Amino acid sequence: PGVRVAFMVRLPSSMRVAERRRVSGLMSHLDVVPTLLDLLDVAIPENIQGASLAEAWTTGAPTGRSEVFLEKTYHADYDPIRAIRTETLKYIRNFEPRPLLDLPPDLEASLTRQGMGDAHLAARPKEELYDLVEDPLETTNLVGVPAQQATLSELRRRLDDFLVATD
Repeated sequence: PGVRVAFMVRLPSSMRVAERRRVSGLMSHLDVVPTLLDLLDVAIPENIQGASLAEAWTTGAPTGRSEVFLEKTYHADYDPIRAIRTETLKYIRNFEPRPLLDLPPDLEASLTRQGMGDAHLAARPKEELYDLVEDPLETTNLVGVPAQQATLSELRRRLDDFLVATD
């Protein structure tokens, strides 16, 4: 759920924006630079990742993105995770065996945490698949559900293709 965050920007009226609006759809922080370059009529270098969302920002049209890719390598320590999120699904691949919730040492040792039990120390699965429409809080991992195997295979392939393409 931590990757579902709002993005707010106020563009000057000189950037083809006449009114405030809300834009729906997927967006990545990688889209900010190409979008701003596009709005400034500056050529977007080929090595820039992300896509221009200038049309969405100026007209209010949906972003048109079908997916965003997510990554984490470090937070408190080494914890490589890669994921793909669509409007309705999220597939996560965890590359290292870790607990469900890996707290920093000071929090893990706190009296407050000790009073909450140890459920968060259970092993995190290698793969996770969530239906964000039926389960927006991502509580039911669908990886083992037979009816989800085609979806799982497709999202695995799309994530693998992205990892190869971005080296």
